Amino acid sequence: MGVRLVEEGDRIYLDGKVFDYKDMIKQAGGQWDNDRRMWYFDASQMEVARDVVRTIPDPVHPEAEIIGQAVYKEKTYGVLWAGETKTGRQGLKLAFHNGSDSFWVDAEKASFKAFDKPIKWEEYKDMVKPDDNVIGKATYKDKSYAVLHVYEGKDGSERLKLAMSNGKTFWVDKSAVSEYQEYKKPVTWNRLQDFLTEKKATRETGDSFAGASLDSGEKGCQVKRAFAPGM
Repeated sequence: MGVRLVEEGDRIYLDGKVFDYKDMIKQAGGQWDNDRRMWYFDASQMEVARDVVRTIPDPVHPEAEIIGQAVYKEKTYGVLWAGETKTGRQGLKLAFHNGSDSFWVDAEKASFKAFDKPIKWEEYKDMVKPDDNVIGKATYKDKSYAVLHVYEGKDGSERLKLAMSNGKTFWVDKSAVSEYQEYKKPVTWNRLQDFLTEKKATRETGDSFAGASLDSGEKGCQVKRAFAPGM
């Protein structure tokens, strides 16, 4: 939970863990209430108090839920909350992908898309993000998946990080896949999704990533090399 502003009479208290930022608060005009053991600003300093709170990191709580994603200043963030704020404006609370901080923005300044249902933070943080790179495609247990990463262990073994069409990810031994195709150059997850949508409009496929089994003539995801057991 981050720092909240609590108005009481002619004071605005900072409710939350602010010990590490006491010097900044004092420099901004904040005062210490020894009886309450809390820092506060005069009621006339509301904007100053808000600016101070914005600079204090507000990490995502492990049990938080992500209700969607929003693009803000050309970057994609998880959305913790959306709705009308106390000031009567529509706002969004956005979270960094690593969970280190969250912040508020006016809803009109971001492009927000809600999920069908909220996703637990612990699950969301391991999902594919729109700007993540896809380096290829693999067939595992007769299904196709996007490949996000190849990890080589000290013993020479390789593991692939695969992504399902819903964005969930998991690791498998490379030896367990029946085919692996590496793209000549990575494409972003968003670009791949757009490509698959375009392919679906022109032909039906029952395989989530069948449209990503691209031959060298298809734009954006040209195959660099392919792997299959025995090759």
